[in-house]
Amino acid sequence: MEPEDVSFQILKEITNGFSELLKLGEGTFGEVYKGLTENGEEVAVKKLRCIDPCLDDKLFEKEFKNLMKLNHNNIVRFLGYCYETEKISIECNGRMVLAEQTHRALCFEFMDNGSLDKHLSGMLLLLLCIQGSFGLRVFVDHPKEE
Repeated sequence: MEPEDVSFQILKEITNGFSELLKLGEGTFGEVYKGLTENGEEVAVKKLRCIDPCLDDKLFEKEFKNLMKLNHNNIVRFLGYCYETEKISIECNGRMVLAEQTHRALCFEFMDNGSLDKHLSGMLLLLLCIQGSFGLRVFVDHPKEE
Protein backbone atom coordinates (compact mmCIF):
# COMPACT_ATOMS: atom_id res chain seq x y z
CA MET A 1 0.00 0.00 0.00
CA GLU A 2 1.45 3.34 -1.07
CA PRO A 3 1.49 6.20 1.47
CA GLU A 4 -1.17 8.83 0.75
CA ASP A 5 -0.73 12.56 0.27
CA VAL A 6 -2.85 13.99 3.11
CA SER A 7 -3.87 17.64 3.39
CA PHE A 8 -2.87 19.63 6.44
CA GLN A 9 -6.54 20.46 6.98
CA ILE A 10 -7.39 16.76 7.30
CA LEU A 11 -4.52 16.25 9.76
CA LYS A 12 -5.86 19.14 11.86
CA GLU A 13 -9.32 17.57 11.82
CA ILE A 14 -8.26 14.05 12.80
CA THR A 15 -6.09 15.36 15.68
CA ASN A 16 -8.67 17.92 16.92
CA GLY A 17 -6.43 20.80 15.89
CA PHE A 18 -3.30 19.07 17.18
CA SER A 19 -4.85 18.96 20.65
CA GLU A 20 -2.54 18.70 23.65
CA LEU A 21 -4.88 15.95 24.90
CA LEU A 22 -3.94 13.84 21.87
CA LYS A 23 -0.20 14.55 22.07
CA LEU A 24 1.74 11.31 22.39
CA GLY A 25 5.19 12.84 22.69
CA GLU A 26 7.71 15.22 21.22
CA GLY A 27 11.30 15.28 20.14
CA THR A 28 13.84 17.49 18.45
CA PHE A 29 12.09 17.48 15.08
CA GLY A 30 8.46 17.73 16.14
CA GLU A 31 5.46 16.44 18.04
CA VAL A 32 3.50 13.22 17.63
CA TYR A 33 -0.29 13.19 17.96
CA LYS A 34 -2.89 10.46 17.94
CA GLY A 35 -5.43 10.86 15.16
CA LEU A 36 -8.67 9.13 14.26
CA THR A 37 -9.42 8.85 10.54
CA GLU A 38 -12.84 9.03 8.91
CA ASN A 39 -13.03 5.22 8.78
CA GLY A 40 -12.16 4.88 12.49
CA GLU A 41 -8.50 3.91 12.09
CA GLU A 42 -6.12 5.25 14.74
CA VAL A 43 -2.94 6.81 13.36
CA ALA A 44 0.14 8.56 14.72
CA VAL A 45 0.78 11.95 13.12
CA LYS A 46 4.31 13.33 13.39
CA LYS A 47 4.06 17.10 12.83
CA LEU A 48 7.53 18.35 11.96
CA ARG A 49 8.95 21.62 13.28
CA CYS A 50 10.39 24.27 11.01
CA ILE A 51 13.97 24.77 12.10
CA ASP A 52 15.72 25.86 8.89
CA PRO A 53 13.58 25.96 5.71
CA CYS A 54 16.37 24.81 3.35
CA LEU A 55 17.62 22.07 5.66
CA ASP A 56 14.06 21.02 6.58
CA ASP A 57 13.22 20.34 2.92
CA LYS A 58 16.31 18.16 2.48
CA LEU A 59 15.71 16.23 5.71
CA PHE A 60 12.03 15.72 4.90
CA GLU A 61 12.84 14.42 1.42
CA LYS A 62 15.54 12.09 2.78
CA GLU A 63 13.27 10.70 5.51
CA PHE A 64 10.40 10.34 3.03
CA LYS A 65 12.57 8.34 0.60
CA ASN A 66 13.86 6.11 3.41
CA LEU A 67 10.35 5.46 4.72
CA MET A 68 9.16 4.52 1.22
CA LYS A 69 11.82 1.77 1.09
CA LEU A 70 10.82 0.18 4.41
CA ASN A 71 8.51 -2.79 4.42
CA HIS A 72 8.89 -5.13 7.38
CA ASN A 73 6.53 -6.76 9.89
CA ASN A 74 8.45 -5.29 12.85
CA ILE A 75 8.33 -1.69 11.59
CA VAL A 76 5.24 0.49 11.90
CA ARG A 77 3.64 1.16 8.53
CA PHE A 78 4.18 4.53 6.86
CA LEU A 79 0.64 5.52 5.88
CA GLY A 80 0.86 9.07 4.60
CA TYR A 81 2.56 12.42 4.43
CA CYS A 82 1.77 16.10 4.18
CA TYR A 83 3.91 18.72 2.47
CA GLU A 84 1.96 21.93 1.93
CA THR A 85 2.83 25.58 1.66
CA GLU A 86 0.25 28.26 2.40
CA LYS A 87 0.30 32.05 2.37
CA ILE A 88 -0.34 33.67 5.74
CA SER A 89 -0.36 37.30 6.81
CA ILE A 90 2.07 38.30 9.54
CA GLU A 91 3.17 41.57 11.07
CA CYS A 92 6.63 42.73 10.07
CA ASN A 93 7.97 46.14 11.14
CA GLY A 94 4.48 47.37 11.94
CA ARG A 95 3.02 46.29 8.58
CA MET A 96 1.04 43.24 7.56
CA VAL A 97 2.85 41.20 4.90
CA LEU A 98 2.27 37.87 3.20
CA ALA A 99 4.60 35.04 4.10
CA GLU A 100 4.79 31.37 3.20
CA GLN A 101 4.34 28.74 5.87
CA THR A 102 5.23 25.14 5.06
CA HIS A 103 3.53 22.26 6.85
CA ARG A 104 5.32 18.91 6.93
CA ALA A 105 3.94 15.80 8.61
CA LEU A 106 4.28 12.03 8.47
CA CYS A 107 1.53 9.53 9.32
CA PHE A 108 2.13 6.06 10.71
CA GLU A 109 0.02 3.20 11.98
CA PHE A 110 -0.77 3.72 15.65
CA MET A 111 0.78 1.30 18.14
CA ASP A 112 -1.30 1.09 21.30
CA ASN A 113 1.38 0.01 23.78
CA GLY A 114 3.17 3.32 24.18
CA SER A 115 6.75 4.18 23.38
CA LEU A 116 9.00 1.45 22.01
CA ASP A 117 11.86 2.49 24.30
CA LYS A 118 9.88 1.22 27.31
CA HIS A 119 9.61 -2.20 25.69
CA LEU A 120 13.19 -2.23 24.46
CA SER A 121 14.65 -1.39 27.84
CA GLY A 122 12.75 -4.33 29.35
CA MET A 123 13.93 -6.63 26.58
CA LEU A 124 17.49 -5.37 26.92
CA LEU A 125 17.38 -5.99 30.65
CA LEU A 126 16.11 -9.52 30.05
CA LEU A 127 18.82 -10.08 27.45
CA LEU A 128 21.49 -8.87 29.87
CA CYS A 129 20.16 -11.20 32.57
CA ILE A 130 20.18 -14.15 30.17
CA GLN A 131 23.69 -13.34 28.97
CA GLY A 132 24.89 -12.83 32.54
CA SER A 133 23.34 -16.13 33.62
CA PHE A 134 24.84 -17.93 30.64
CA GLY A 135 28.25 -16.43 31.34
CA LEU A 136 28.08 -17.45 35.00
CA ARG A 137 27.02 -20.99 34.08
CA VAL A 138 29.93 -21.37 31.66
CA PHE A 139 32.30 -20.16 34.37
CA VAL A 140 30.84 -22.51 37.05
CA ASP A 141 30.50 -25.58 34.78
CA HIS A 142 33.91 -25.20 33.22
CA PRO A 143 36.44 -24.20 35.87
CA LYS A 144 39.81 -23.05 34.70
CA GLU A 145 42.22 -25.96 34.33
CA GLU A 146 45.51 -25.73 36.20
